[in-house]
Amino acid sequence: MNAASGNIKINVIFRSCDAVNAVNNSPRPFDLDKKTLIKICFKSLLNALEGIDYKMIVIGDNLSNEMRDYFLNFDVELIEGVFGNDKSILESIKIAEKINQKEWIYFCEDDYLHTKNSFEKIVNLIKVKDTIIPGKLKINQLLRKKTITLFSIKRY
Repeated sequence: MNAASGNIKINVIFRSCDAVNAVNNSPRPFDLDKKTLIKICFKSLLNALEGIDYKMIVIGDNLSNEMRDYFLNFDVELIEGVFGNDKSILESIKIAEKINQKEWIYFCEDDYLHTKNSFEKIVNLIKVKDTIIPGKLKINQLLRKKTITLFSIKRY
């Protein structure tokens, strides 16, 4: 157990697909190709998780051999398939349902860029969550009558 996260474990579900360079023909930041962007964002995620107790699950949707080999260089559970966007989201939820309810889940896309201390802030938010007035939402069908507590924090 890492000191920074105390007894908080975060399961990261990272969805990645390098088969589609851009949705709706939107340009990638700095005109980067999709594989380069994925690698930069994934490394920023790993750097942000330094000192945090976590498990990384990568859902690889129609990954190229290059990206498959890239992810396998890290301590990840790689789940591969040809899902498409909607089915890979559903796959993420199926995986999340199997995770211990005492652990936290962070859903992440392959183009999310993280600052070095972003998970320190997330862990702190989890620790003080009971002092925040949350909203509650019940989602009956999707998560089998589980209650999800929602709150928002400033985005950077």
